[in-house]
Amino acid sequence: MLEVPRLGRKNNPDEPWAWQSREFLRNLIIGKPITFTVEFKQESGRRFCIVHLGEENILKTVVEAGWARVRQPPDGKGPRNDLHAELLAAMAAAEESKIGIFQPVSKKSTRPVHKNVDAIGLFEKIASKPLDAIVEYVRDASCMKVELLKTHHAIMVQLAGVQAPTFDRNDAGQYTPKPFAREAKYFTETHLLNRTVRVQLLGVAKNDTFQGRIAYQGRDLGLELLNVGLAKFVRWNAPKGAEAQLQEAEAAAKAKKLRIWHAYEESEDEDAEDCDGKICEIQNRGILSLKRGDTHEVETLHLSSILVPSMGSHGRRNEDEPMSWEAREFLRQRLIGKKVQARKDYVREAMTTRDGRELPERSFYSVFYDGSKNVSLELVEAGLARVMSHSDSNRSADYQDLVMAEKQAQSKSKGIWKYNQKSGKTSSGEAYSFKLNDLTVREKKEDGKTADNRKSRQLLPFLQRAGRVPAVVEYVLSSAKLKIRIPREGCMIFFAFEAVRTPRQEEEFGKESYDFVRNRLYQRDVEIEVSGMDKGGNFLGALFLGRKNFAVQMLEGGLAKIIPPAAERCAYGVELSAAEQAAKDKKRKLWKDYDEAAETAAREARRAARQQEDGARQPNREIIKVMVTEILGGGQFYAQKLDDEVVLTDLMATLNASEPSTPPPTFAASLKKGVVALGKFSDGKWYRAKVLALSDDGEEAHVLYIDYGNEDFVRVSAMRECPEAVLSIPPQALECMLAFVRVPGQFEDFGEEAGLFLRDLMFGKRLTANVEARDGDRLHLSIGDEQSKDLVNAEMVRAGFATVQRRSLGYNAALIKSLNVAQESARKNRLGMWVYGDIPDEDLDEK
Repeated sequence: MLEVPRLGRKNNPDEPWAWQSREFLRNLIIGKPITFTVEFKQESGRRFCIVHLGEENILKTVVEAGWARVRQPPDGKGPRNDLHAELLAAMAAAEESKIGIFQPVSKKSTRPVHKNVDAIGLFEKIASKPLDAIVEYVRDASCMKVELLKTHHAIMVQLAGVQAPTFDRNDAGQYTPKPFAREAKYFTETHLLNRTVRVQLLGVAKNDTFQGRIAYQGRDLGLELLNVGLAKFVRWNAPKGAEAQLQEAEAAAKAKKLRIWHAYEESEDEDAEDCDGKICEIQNRGILSLKRGDTHEVETLHLSSILVPSMGSHGRRNEDEPMSWEAREFLRQRLIGKKVQARKDYVREAMTTRDGRELPERSFYSVFYDGSKNVSLELVEAGLARVMSHSDSNRSADYQDLVMAEKQAQSKSKGIWKYNQKSGKTSSGEAYSFKLNDLTVREKKEDGKTADNRKSRQLLPFLQRAGRVPAVVEYVLSSAKLKIRIPREGCMIFFAFEAVRTPRQEEEFGKESYDFVRNRLYQRDVEIEVSGMDKGGNFLGALFLGRKNFAVQMLEGGLAKIIPPAAERCAYGVELSAAEQAAKDKKRKLWKDYDEAAETAAREARRAARQQEDGARQPNREIIKVMVTEILGGGQFYAQKLDDEVVLTDLMATLNASEPSTPPPTFAASLKKGVVALGKFSDGKWYRAKVLALSDDGEEAHVLYIDYGNEDFVRVSAMRECPEAVLSIPPQALECMLAFVRVPGQFEDFGEEAGLFLRDLMFGKRLTANVEARDGDRLHLSIGDEQSKDLVNAEMVRAGFATVQRRSLGYNAALIKSLNVAQESARKNRLGMWVYGDIPDEDLDEK
């Protein structure tokens, strides 16, 4: 019989006075006993009733107050009964009095419509303030939709610190209740549905659901659910200061085994396994390595409820995720080497992923430093991590704070929020890129050889001039070699301690030396002074940790030894020598068996033995005159003896007197490595050619012209059998190399320059040489121009294109002394290979 204005749904506004009409009826009957009589029933099952509150007819009360219209009888007919007539009269009186819905329409007649509510903005305005609200819908016992009476915002509120059983939804959209879900929902509905409650909002979840407390009739709903065993305590979003009360209520329900706790058995392992210690490594994705303070064992910590961007891998060619380097650096600067407290929040059980990967059980922690600073929260606030969405209550105890921090960072486009999550680019199309020139990654040339250290050599002068440079130790390869990042230069380099030698890990004290370096330097901020670079592209110099020379600390601890020649040239040589002597005096580690008197005696004995040996040895004296016909790499060359010049002339005349006869059909098959035949060179003449290799199809031969020393590729069809008469004549090109010096090979640093310089000094020239030693058929020569008396050996060393070998075949004290003088001159003047600094002793020792 009645018609009332309808409330709006979603973004549609109310009909005028609909809210006031609904509120009049709600306040009149909610929570009170009523009686009703069913007037008629529709096929849909809806019943139309007359309702009484005691003796009071609710229909008549509503109409008299003006909050409903009464349906008029059809034309020509009167009221259907006495009640209908009374209601019509009451409506007429209300309409005449202009009350209820019959008032003039104004702004107050409809509620405000809130479209696209900004959850964070709303929360900031009303956070922690007790607000009156009406519970409009109960999703489950701990989550409901409420309307705030002051602002008329309709919001979803999840009880803070409490989780009641929920309903699982299947793919068909049907809901299946978990155990006690119906009972819990009924509890909340009977106490709160359509009731006025007090709501205190404490946070906003990732899905914009609000977290808060709800009180009714002076009682806390969350606490009541815990008391009757229809919910469990959740630490991560528990109201501050109420945790103990909620836990006590849960404990009491457990003890009584009420409802959801009916099968509860107390476990000894329920307490969280918190720990403290020192952070010793920041791994990828924000994973931390903690050295425990109690057991000194290293434990891996995964941060609770956050996702830290991943750094790429050179081996897998993965790209860096946006802000991954910044996130790792953020953690490193705050945590590395510092004492922290780790609170265990939850354990993820072992599981199998969709792609079939087996994931082991894993514990997740919140990590605090400097007292109470939560590093996960700071990461999220800086926009350097995302907050995970959880499908259960396993999450960080500070999850609510993490969500709020993420929303703030997202609204300000901090860090990762500048980049689109799918494309990895900013709104302007800019992709993430961390400026880093990694000089430790060596690309391969087309010939398969490793690329040279040209980029490292270009950087060296800048670092030498810069003095002490701030740096970060990114990796400890050994106790003597580090991978270091220099933020100011935006580069990564290999770095080795100058003038210091450390034991290998398999040697005595090797592991201890490595651990000493790694525990103190790995991922630490340091300063370096670069003095030079070795052949392998490793920068050499001093490293300072806390303004103290770290090499000194290693030497003082007996975990390293100085390299005397290098220490003499080193700027910190005196300091290093003093540190080593201190370790010797205290017989530490490597010097545990040190006996100064015995060492002095042994050193004197070695010196005397060398002097005696030098006095007994005489340099070889075998003078030959030669002409250099071919220059190879690494100081090797071929030369012809001028005394055999007539033999060579006659040999060439014999070979080219007439065109060699066509070889038999079996000739090609007889060719193999080491066979000497005749090959026609580009000048049209025939030469003796030794086969070095054959092509896969056997149609081309790689040959050495044994009378001149040059190599070539010759078609087998252009080769002939060598006459027996000339096969017995020895090769006229002698394989030679410079004595007592080492020249870089063709593909080594300065190898090409050294080869060109040697060619200018020797090629095609008649020179005088002394055979200092023989190595099979190879001659080790000191060679030069008889008129100028300058030796090529010394010229190469003086120009910085060769170094003096400490161990070599032959003996010539006077020559070696002069070569050392030339080498010192090249070193001081930074010529050739010395341009980038001193060359390590191990490089000088190579043969």
